Amino acid sequence: MDYEKVMLTYLKADKKRIAHTYGVKQRALELGKKYQADLEVLTISAYFHDITKLLTLKEHQKLINDDLLFQSLEPFMYHAYSAYQLAKQLNITNVKILEAIKYHLWGKIKMSLETKIICVSDFSEATRKHESAKLVYELSLKDLDLAYLKTLEETIDYLNKKGLKPHQEQIKTFNYYKEAYGTSKKDLSEY
Repeated sequence: MDYEKVMLTYLKADKKRIAHTYGVKQRALELGKKYQADLEVLTISAYFHDITKLLTLKEHQKLINDDLLFQSLEPFMYHAYSAYQLAKQLNITNVKILEAIKYHLWGKIKMSLETKIICVSDFSEATRKHESAKLVYELSLKDLDLAYLKTLEETIDYLNKKGLKPHQEQIKTFNYYKEAYGTSKKDLSEY
């Protein structure tokens, strides 16, 4: 299957979203080579991470097909879960690809290297112009774990500033990795 063509079909003529997707792919492949990740997993995950971003609320709900789960999600999270379901419907069965798509917003406890790279790449790819994206990118070239932690920290801060409540799994994941990396890593504020 031509996954790039599938992505282009779903994202239609949204040039910014398509550019972002290609940016995520490029950044993920760069980091994947550096950290010896599976480049095919990264490529397909990048193409699918935002593939359902343009769907309507009803289309997300239909793909997610779980009312309790749907009700527990904040609207900004729908696309990750609907993209995961779409990938499964298109017979993508690779666990690492599915994990990276579903958890690209903030990762998960005990995630794969590829999921971590997609999270960092989504936040820091070249079309992202905010200062924290540049900082995360620079960090990712030195220490992927610190870059990932900084990504989570910045995302949680952004949601709080927008008056959105971070998902409880997002907070658990942040606390888990902060503790896991805390004893051996420098304080994030030093960067």
